[in-house]
Amino acid sequence: MSDTSHVLALIESHTRLLGDQPVLIATTEETETRYGDTLYRRYAGKERSHYAEFHEVEPCLEVLPYQAVLVLAGSHQDFVRFCRTAVPRHAADRPILPVLLRGPETGVADWQMAGVTENGLYHLLGQYVQTLPQGTYCEVGAGYGRSLTVAAQAMGSQRLYAIVDPHGPEGSECTGPDCPLMSEAVISHHLRGADLSARLRTVRIEGGAADVSALRSITVVAFNDVTGRGVLTALRALRSGFAEGTVLMLRRYFSASSVYGMRAPLMTWLAETPDLAVETYREYGPYGKAFVVRRAGPGAAGLPD
Repeated sequence: MSDTSHVLALIESHTRLLGDQPVLIATTEETETRYGDTLYRRYAGKERSHYAEFHEVEPCLEVLPYQAVLVLAGSHQDFVRFCRTAVPRHAADRPILPVLLRGPETGVADWQMAGVTENGLYHLLGQYVQTLPQGTYCEVGAGYGRSLTVAAQAMGSQRLYAIVDPHGPEGSECTGPDCPLMSEAVISHHLRGADLSARLRTVRIEGGAADVSALRSITVVAFNDVTGRGVLTALRALRSGFAEGTVLMLRRYFSASSVYGMRAPLMTWLAETPDLAVETYREYGPYGKAFVVRRAGPGAAGLPD
């Protein structure tokens, strides 16, 4: 598949998530030169999709009834810059979804381009959770809400909880209440675009304790845009909601990052929780791995292979 064909396929996969809603497809300053002409030819005159360069986004949103914006961005940082400079304040109530060409760690291909994709894993889990009692999907560090939208559609009637990283986006240039990737309102808006916001609840973990009264029968926990410290805090707080067969998705399990690496916190938690063990379910993306939680039998070490 050529580079441009891959980009068009990524965009089409995102537009399908939004159904029949009118969508504005935009490029950043970084991606406009390389892909602008291709997107213009593809979407010119389309009834429900339109292409705009980064400097055209504001006038398009002022006069046309687009319900969502897809942004072709070179990286996480490129998308953040776009949101801060190109999106007008009156459009803040619309979903703004990134289509990333590179993942959040410099120089590594986006997870959509390698091995079992994260989207694919969600759809596998959609079949897996049907073998379990009705339960809850939790996402720790929901970022801009894209994976929540995929999970909500893939997993049917599972309850949805977005759990805010108690330690924040440490090590990221995106900080503070105005960060488009950390806004609970943005997450809710994305789900509203897919008619799913009524199923979403947001929980904060403060000081190691979570409001877990409703978080029982947890079927899947996805650790996505979250620090390693946040992983350990969330595992400790949510432990009482885990059941036999709960799946733990760790997007950066194999990452060597001292801030975002997730293997060390999982090992620490397992050492603290001798009655539980995990077994490998599936590796995904360049550094992700999913595990199934099991009750540890006599003599079981409880540590992943």
